[in-house]
Amino acid sequence: MTEIEKMRRYIENTRMDHERSAAYTMRLNEMIELARLSNESAIDAICIAFEYGKAKGERHASKRMVG
Repeated sequence: MTEIEKMRRYIENTRMDHERSAAYTMRLNEMIELARLSNESAIDAICIAFEYGKAKGERHASKRMVG
């Protein structure tokens, strides 16, 4: 199994409430900007995408705890 396959399986096996988390998904304009950045620096684009996803996840988790 490749690392990408492992990552996809991890995502698939993680319980996520997609309806309640729709506000925390990445938007098309954000994806386009990351794609542009990846032409200059793929590592930077990957790191920003990962950190952005973590931040969105934290906000989603915080909101779920409050309300």
